[in-house]
Amino acid sequence: MNTANTTNRTVDERIIREFKNWVGFAASDCTADSYAATVATYCAGRPLKEVSQKEFYVDLRESLSARNARLGTISRHTFAWKKFVQFLNEEHGVPIFDLSRIRCKHAPATNPIYLECEEIAAIRQLPIRSEIDLRNRTLFEFLLDTGCRISEALMVDFGKIDVRNREVAVEGKGNKRRVVFLGGSLEWIERYQAQGHPFFASQYSTRLQRQNGTVAIRELGEAAGLAKRITPHTLRHTFVTYLIWAGVDPRTVQMMAGHDDIDTTLRYYSAVTHDRMRQSHKLLVRALDGRGIELRTPVAAGSPR
Repeated sequence: MNTANTTNRTVDERIIREFKNWVGFAASDCTADSYAATVATYCAGRPLKEVSQKEFYVDLRESLSARNARLGTISRHTFAWKKFVQFLNEEHGVPIFDLSRIRCKHAPATNPIYLECEEIAAIRQLPIRSEIDLRNRTLFEFLLDTGCRISEALMVDFGKIDVRNREVAVEGKGNKRRVVFLGGSLEWIERYQAQGHPFFASQYSTRLQRQNGTVAIRELGEAAGLAKRITPHTLRHTFVTYLIWAGVDPRTVQMMAGHDDIDTTLRYYSAVTHDRMRQSHKLLVRALDGRGIELRTPVAAGSPR
């Protein structure tokens, strides 16, 4: 614990960097970046003792509400601030109040957005005219094939892929490693690798940054004329949804997707069940309208089939 000169110290770049590294021990790079950005926006230049008080939270909340921020945005910034206050207490000995008195409300859960088969086909029909096109298509196929987070995908070294078993180890949230499996994306990787790229690279031959990877996937959807705005996480949702449609059990899906909490996985099952019920109802409507769907007499329980 570093308690030296905390009385008059302010939130500076060094403190924010320390906080980002502290968060990064147990969370993804994306989460660490997001939390650090929140602290830089609202706390930079303020005394440590000031930002650790409940009054600071009240001002923060009122400021966000005045901007008509969404509930999810308010919760995200509040949670980042609570983590920062916890960090100040643990690492710099700054006195804090009981943080359990401040609770982060979560926005109502929405069903994960995923790509339909025809939407995937539309993207796959796009021509490959350049190395950038090849890279973006390869990234698309890899994300769809593995369900990786964009940060996981961009850290993969192609030379470490087990080509024989069509698998590769990736490092996920909290530095947790798991193995993901490659289907058709392996051929795309080999084609892209043959151009001299050992990983997903920028035009300057450095690793592609998360933001640029996100833009690349979004632009694929736009080029294909998709109505929905797609992101790398859309492909992760698609991966999990199709596993469930294929009948894979929750525990296996959790391991393949790298979900920390089984509840995250089960949320997908609820969404898929809703979609199945809706599609089944469409079949019922067609049957009742006499549009070629055969209505079968239900078999009583215990009756021979």
